[in-house]
Amino acid sequence: MTNKTKITLLISAAVVIVVGSIIFATLSVYKPDAIKGLFNKPYSVVYLDSGEIYVGRLSTLPRLILDDAYILQIVPNEEDPAKSGFQLTPLSSTLWAPKRIYLNKDHVIFTAEVRDDSQVAQTLKGK
Repeated sequence: MTNKTKITLLISAAVVIVVGSIIFATLSVYKPDAIKGLFNKPYSVVYLDSGEIYVGRLSTLPRLILDDAYILQIVPNEEDPAKSGFQLTPLSSTLWAPKRIYLNKDHVIFTAEVRDDSQVAQTLKGK
């Protein structure tokens, strides 16, 4: 490789880094939610064929992994036994207290992102 080619590659790399930094800085000022979304995964719900429902931050590569996980449990309403509610229990407070859950994709019925205005999201924001 000639010196001219090396200098051209070095200048090109510097331009890419500078332009990327400017774009990142601009987004962090004008669209902070866009930057937050890059580093903070949204919560997802995972429904298994066993009937268990988990909520957490889902990664799909290289396999299904759930971090910051909660189990969603249906509990009877104390005031009206005919009604029921839900309870989110952090898995970190369970007996085995896992840091993450590795899910078997063959047992996952569906996954979905939790909306910010849902009851589950509001409950998680309060914790």
